Amino acid sequence: MFEELNDKQKQAVFTTNQKVLVMAGAGTGKTKVLTNRIMKLLEDGNNPNTIIAFTFTNKASKEMKERIKKVSTFENVYTFHAFCYECIKDFYYLLGFNETPSIIDDSDKVKIIKDILIELDIDSNSSTYLEYISKIKNHSLDNTIKNYKTIIKVFELYQNELKKYSYIDFDDMVYLIVENFKTIYENSDYIQNIKYILVDECQDTNPIQYELINKLTYNNSYVFMVGDEDQLIYSFRNSNIAILRDFKDKCDEIIILNENYRCSKNILDAANNLISHNTNRTNKELYSNIESPYPIKIHEFASDLEEAKGVVGLIINLHQKGFNYEDIAVLYRNNNQSYIIEKELYQNNVTYTVFGNKPIYKYKEIKQILSVYRLLDNPNDLIAFINILNLDQQIINIFKNEYKKTLLDLIDFSIAYKNKSISQISKKIKELISIRFSLTNDQLFEKVLELINIKEDINKSKNKNETWERIMFFKSIIIESNDYKEFLNNIFLESDDKKANGVNLLTIHKAKGLEFKVVFIIGCNEGILPMKNADIEEERRLMYVAMTRTREYAFLSTIDSITDTYKKRINKSVFIIEIKK
Repeated sequence: MFEELNDKQKQAVFTTNQKVLVMAGAGTGKTKVLTNRIMKLLEDGNNPNTIIAFTFTNKASKEMKERIKKVSTFENVYTFHAFCYECIKDFYYLLGFNETPSIIDDSDKVKIIKDILIELDIDSNSSTYLEYISKIKNHSLDNTIKNYKTIIKVFELYQNELKKYSYIDFDDMVYLIVENFKTIYENSDYIQNIKYILVDECQDTNPIQYELINKLTYNNSYVFMVGDEDQLIYSFRNSNIAILRDFKDKCDEIIILNENYRCSKNILDAANNLISHNTNRTNKELYSNIESPYPIKIHEFASDLEEAKGVVGLIINLHQKGFNYEDIAVLYRNNNQSYIIEKELYQNNVTYTVFGNKPIYKYKEIKQILSVYRLLDNPNDLIAFINILNLDQQIINIFKNEYKKTLLDLIDFSIAYKNKSISQISKKIKELISIRFSLTNDQLFEKVLELINIKEDINKSKNKNETWERIMFFKSIIIESNDYKEFLNNIFLESDDKKANGVNLLTIHKAKGLEFKVVFIIGCNEGILPMKNADIEEERRLMYVAMTRTREYAFLSTIDSITDTYKKRINKSVFIIEIKK
């Protein structure tokens, strides 16, 4: 079973030490090591329910399960949020909820925060407090920050509002379990019996996730962490290099995987040259035995428009030489860099997929449909009710303030309300609630559309065909799911795992964990990559991640000027110079 492992990989799989850090460079087979480590633990006779593995994406979780399934059934692979959400579903009553809470998105969070800021007479941007609240829940808010006491007051009122309507936000999943861990632990045989904890991409761990790992080691469990400090690119999500270094100082054994099985030698040597300029890092002496006839190519263009034309021309040329479009990726630092590439691809009839587009649940029409379903489940869901009102914000604010002063049920109050539009839609909701269980899933969906007059709105839309296709796609999903509430919550746990059609266009952050035969890295200029005023070492790690996504071809491009955005000359990235050393 383990014959294909190299000596370093075998050392990691067979170790008997309690705390192990595997420093796995790009393309060195970290997933292979993790899956084989689990298979070895199972082979040794350990109960599967004493083993748990954490990944950072659903895609990685599915891949790991599929590999293990070839020899054994093992399901205990989770993202941190998915694991904690399972705990919340099992023990919601211990967390103060009357039912399994629904997950709300950022736009609903902002609405709640806005109302709280008005109530406290705080003149501040709600998005600022959105960030503060997220930092509190991820245990990364500096308590010396200005207005700390006010921030905590807003946070407490915000949490009370969520509890009132049985809501949680995305950050709550891990936060609630960590904050209530002792209670959960005492009531969960599964958590009490966990003996082996494995963590993928540990460099991306944030403080509260690391705290969860430490709490799960309550019974002196074995901890096996795999990561690479050279690929930490998520500090904006509160990932902190100090966490990996803390575990590095405490662990019993450090194993370095340094043979790269993805990149050709010339690409890896250039990436190594680049990342060697970062300080305070472990030198892994990463190497590759893969020879390539293709040298790294650096293209210099007069403008971003010329860059787009040049890159698309090269893509078409590669396709004519036998490369599939799906094997090619264009990587960029910022989402807005894709637009000019998209236009050029479209004009040349080249199919492509842009990763990171707006999730389906964030479109207005889908959000309204979801809000009706939420009201059917909880008729006192004020935020869902507000979402389906197409009224002036001032009218909505007056309605909210008047309702909050009463003790009446939301629908009864709304039916008797002075505004005709609010009264009429409330009557429709009450009627639909009374007949919903006599309707098929298909009939119920049609009634939901009628309730919010969505067909009339679509006919007025410029993109009515696209909107209607989106609704029909969503209909097929929600009807097949049967349990719409479970579906609503699972939406927030899903990652972007869609299969590409044509050339892949994505940010470097989105490309983490992926690989392609051909990679174009565009906009290698000062102010773009690296971004102005950003942490230069993290920007260098981003460039390193981008370069190590490719197996065969690497094309880097710089521009002299940005025609549409800045209309001024810009300098070549320092990274272009560093990869040559």
